[in-house]
Amino acid sequence: MKGISVDSFGARFSSWFGWPIVMAASLGVLIAPVMATEEPLSTSGLAQASPNTNLATEANRLLHQGIQQFENGQIQSALETFKQELALRRQLGDRVGEQQSLRWIGKTYQREGQYQEAIDFYQEGLGLARENGDRAGEGYLLADIGTAYTSLGQYSEVITYFEQSLIVSREFNYREGEAYLLRLRLNRGFKELAQQCVQ
Repeated sequence: MKGISVDSFGARFSSWFGWPIVMAASLGVLIAPVMATEEPLSTSGLAQASPNTNLATEANRLLHQGIQQFENGQIQSALETFKQELALRRQLGDRVGEQQSLRWIGKTYQREGQYQEAIDFYQEGLGLARENGDRAGEGYLLADIGTAYTSLGQYSEVITYFEQSLIVSREFNYREGEAYLLRLRLNRGFKELAQQCVQ
C-alpha cells in the first residue's frame, strides 16, 4: 500500500505509527488502516520524558525488534519483546509510547487468535489515548477493538466500536479511514448481524 497524506489527521497517523499496513493473515482482515510512510517511528518526547536516554534508546530498539518479529511470524517472541518495551515505557513515564506498546501487544494477541486478551490491551490503550488527547490513536484503537469483536462473533460490539471510529474519521475529514470503516462495517458487522436476525 502506498503512503498517503490526508490533512493533519493523516500526517499525525503517519508520524505516530510510521510503519506499513499490517495484515493478519489468519483473520483475513486488516487489523487497522495504518498508513505506510518512509518516516522512522516517532520518538518525540522520549528524551524529555526521562533523563535516562539509555532506557529510551532500549525501548525504541525493542519496539523495532518486536515489529520485525511480528512481521516475520515470530509471534511469541514479538509478544515477549513488546511486553519488555511496555515495561520500559512505563518506567520512563512515556504515555504516548505506552499507548503504542499496548496497541502492538493487542495486535500480537489478535494474530495469535487470543481475541479477548487483544481487546483488553486495546481497551487499555484506548484509555491512554483518551487521557493523552490523541483522537487519531483513539480512532485506530476503536477500529482494532471492532475487528477483534468480529473474530469473536459479537457483532453488536463490532457495530458500536466501528461507529465510534467512524465518528473520529469524520471529525478529522479523513476520507480514506471513513471509506475503510464503511466497507468493513458493511462487509463484517452489519452483514453478519443481519444474517443472524433473519435466522
